[in-house]
Amino acid sequence: MRRQKLYSSRTIACCGVLGLAWAVQAIPLDHWTTVASGTTNHLRAIAFGAGTFVATGDNGAVLTSSNGISWTLRSSGVTNSIDGVAFRHGQFVAVGKSGLIITSPDGAAWAVQSSGTTRNLNAVTWGDMGFVAAGSSGTILISGNGTNWIAQAAATSQEFVGLGAGFGRVFVGAYGNSPALFWSSNGSEWSYMTNVPPVNQPDLFNGGFAAGDGVMVGVRARGMFCRSVDGNTWTLGSSPFFYCYGIAQARHTFVTVGGGFSGGGRTIGTSTNGLNWETRYLKSNEGRLLAIAYGQHRFVAVGDGGAVVVSDPLLWLSNPSAIGGGFKVTLNGEPGGVYRIQKSTNNFVSWEDVVTVTNGVDSVDVTLPIAGPSAFYRAAF
Repeated sequence: MRRQKLYSSRTIACCGVLGLAWAVQAIPLDHWTTVASGTTNHLRAIAFGAGTFVATGDNGAVLTSSNGISWTLRSSGVTNSIDGVAFRHGQFVAVGKSGLIITSPDGAAWAVQSSGTTRNLNAVTWGDMGFVAAGSSGTILISGNGTNWIAQAAATSQEFVGLGAGFGRVFVGAYGNSPALFWSSNGSEWSYMTNVPPVNQPDLFNGGFAAGDGVMVGVRARGMFCRSVDGNTWTLGSSPFFYCYGIAQARHTFVTVGGGFSGGGRTIGTSTNGLNWETRYLKSNEGRLLAIAYGQHRFVAVGDGGAVVVSDPLLWLSNPSAIGGGFKVTLNGEPGGVYRIQKSTNNFVSWEDVVTVTNGVDSVDVTLPIAGPSAFYRAAF
């Protein structure tokens, strides 16, 4: 794992006389920071892979970052709007207006591929059948390598606007009336609901899908969502948000982003189950957020005017409790990560490593010695 100066957003204060107490800190998803992207182009998609975030947008804009905070402008070699991007098997695939498809192993150098269509491509994802791209007039393309693309047929002329993989299938949603939700397990046969009355079917999709912990959630119009636990039966749900345009799932949490329909307002919301949503960020005077991805312990969202907004790292210490000769804390981090717990005895002026922890699951308990009458502890990697 690449070592960075990444610290816990919760710091534990340990006092030998007074016992254990929290320092005053926000939980990670309550704290979001706007960072400079270096562009004013609308950013419409973001993906993470091979230690790199890639964001794409209008006028052929491509940006890369290793941490979601510092961004580098790249040359895509095109001027089309790039509206979708995905990563798999060592390759980024981005799609856009007029049938644009470009690929890159690292987000820095891009090659134009032949899509075989001039229709707009709005989204791309990876499923068991390979890369899948979708767009206007019911367009669906599949590719095993991102280079050679084959057109597939779906029984609609509606515009597809979002994709996502789950339950061994790829799902695609159309911004139109039912049937608007299609899926495939092989890429060549695309199905839609036939056992649900049109009035009860999910329609008017604004964005994509995200899956995790046995749940899949699709982004619909006007702050509405659809949710499934098997890919066959979908439950329609609402939220306190006005419009949402993107969704991601990581660390047992769905995160959606959006704002006003015509560009006013910025919204970030979270849910652990896809049913109950909580507002984490709401600014009526800021432009929309259009897409979100997770990587390097952070959620990173992009949107209008080159906006990039990042969460605090989802790496923290919790549940301090005294035991004989020391105290115990819970380290919450990415499963499989290698972390350092550090301490400071001089009010954050300097820090030193106390112990290195490798966690096989999200949360592990760690026993630490008491460091004098007072010390602060944090997690880093």
